[in-house]
Amino acid sequence: MIADSIYNIGQFVVGTLSLRQAYSLAEKIAFLRYQLSLRDKKIIADNLKTILRAKGESFDEEKIKKLTKEVYINFGKYLVEFFSFSKIDKEFIAKKVKIKGLEIIDGVAKEGKGLISLSAHIGNWELGAAVISALGYPVSALTLEHRARGVNEFFNKKRALNGISVIHTGMAVKECFQALKDKRILASIGDKDYFGGGLKMRFFGKNTLMPKGSAVFSYRTQSPIVPVFLTREPDNSFILNFKEPIRPNLSQDEEIEVPIMMRKTIDIIEEQIKKHLTQWLMFHKIWVI
Repeated sequence: MIADSIYNIGQFVVGTLSLRQAYSLAEKIAFLRYQLSLRDKKIIADNLKTILRAKGESFDEEKIKKLTKEVYINFGKYLVEFFSFSKIDKEFIAKKVKIKGLEIIDGVAKEGKGLISLSAHIGNWELGAAVISALGYPVSALTLEHRARGVNEFFNKKRALNGISVIHTGMAVKECFQALKDKRILASIGDKDYFGGGLKMRFFGKNTLMPKGSAVFSYRTQSPIVPVFLTREPDNSFILNFKEPIRPNLSQDEEIEVPIMMRKTIDIIEEQIKKHLTQWLMFHKIWVI
């Protein structure tokens, strides 16, 4: 109930401000949250340290504090955008979004097998799905169901407003196969395993469980995986970047090919996180095994 109220209040407040004012307010609230949320702050700091070690970069605690604050600020901006942007249209895209690699998704769509778009908690993944939908591509988003019913309804209304159908994870296998059969884009996130059913993989040099669903669906339907990321620019415009498709090798058995495909997607996600370090809005422990 508290979470529902916070989101509704947030939407009301943002609706009374200009976008610039809302960003400014978000920075102030983000700084306050940084000061108060000791547990999340430590998780983010630990995540950043793991990535910097994998990059071979030196760091001290002051650098980690600075980067952690930037993560909080970017998360505040992410929420502002989700609260303030109603229906995304082509006018908004022309003003705010630079698109790279659209020919990739067009080429895959012509194959008629649907496709799996794979992103991560980088930049503004929700807005990325809305932009793809606004460009005229049918999108079904595989989403994690929030424990608070009101929060689910809040997010799903926003998604529906932009033409995105929602498939909740957990009991969604049939719906995912149907979406691909209907030649839709199945939008998924590939940087955290929420249910413990993933595979042990190396992620920034350390073992963790990573979700295997996208690779399994791709292998069983022959639908290509297209990595795609919507990342923020310094002026708060965005780049929507489609990467080359990853296709299953059907001459391999599934249990052999799925980890190979996962390795390819994880490498791309790592590359994006390294490039946009403070835009990785991950408030959960990743390396838990």
